[in-house]
Amino acid sequence: MFRLANISEIRSRLARATEAFLIGLIPNMRDANNSPTMTIVLCIMVVAVTALDEFTGYDIKATPIYILVALYIMWKGTSKLHIGLVGTMTIIWTAIEFHDAPSEHIDNNVTLINMSMNILTIIVVSVSMLAFHRAAKMALSANKDPLTEIFSRRYIYDIMPVIIGDLKRHGRSMAIMFIDCDNFKMVNDEYGHAAGDAVLRAVASTIMETIRIEDIPVRLGGDEFIVIFREVSGSTLCQVVQRCVEALNREMANREWPVTFSIGVVEFDIPPDNIGEAINYCDQLMYRAKREGKKQSYIRSCATGCSEYQ
Repeated sequence: MFRLANISEIRSRLARATEAFLIGLIPNMRDANNSPTMTIVLCIMVVAVTALDEFTGYDIKATPIYILVALYIMWKGTSKLHIGLVGTMTIIWTAIEFHDAPSEHIDNNVTLINMSMNILTIIVVSVSMLAFHRAAKMALSANKDPLTEIFSRRYIYDIMPVIIGDLKRHGRSMAIMFIDCDNFKMVNDEYGHAAGDAVLRAVASTIMETIRIEDIPVRLGGDEFIVIFREVSGSTLCQVVQRCVEALNREMANREWPVTFSIGVVEFDIPPDNIGEAINYCDQLMYRAKREGKKQSYIRSCATGCSEYQ
């Protein structure tokens, strides 16, 4: 029984670690992979690798470079643009292979075999990356809040322990910002729940626009949000928090909603063992801001994990 329990626990840990790995890559992949600049970069890569292949001639094979470029393009996305770029590169690669091949290779079908293997390799690479993106999206959707499209509470308790463990192993700090929407009930009562949903979506999108790409926005539930800052401390943390608060207040004012924000932020030089307790400390700071008049932010530094708050 003990052995079976251990195996079950190991499998559970591996599943959480794999899911954390997939989801952990998602924020890094939201960085405008379909932007004009990225499209130009990918096109330049295709032109460069095909030009290199033509320049080096038939005897020097550029197969590994083609595979790496195809892998990178499909890593950046699986839209028609990305698939089209890989397909175009493969056609050019095949044409160069056929054009530069010695006549005896063509007569003996060696070139045709090589071309077929090249095409098959690209197909395998592309299908593998498509499967990876599908797995990553499934892991992401299971941890997403359907209303605001940011991470949900499930993400914190299922995935964050793995991320915190990684931060600890590398000696990196983290911080948590707890955001509560003041007067949110007033919006629901006076304008209806549709308006309340619009407020929550606006808060989430504003947070996403102002935080860094490595930071993790989460909707805890109701009108409560948190942001988990990885590898941040001191003045950088203050700047990010200030930028986020200013953007939130500006968004509410522009839409003429009577919503302000009470915020508690705790910086951890040593990431906490218990993410739930860490969030509670931020929650306490947030309630202090509410008690003292709302529309305020409190930031505390925790140099030794969570002990000084116990």
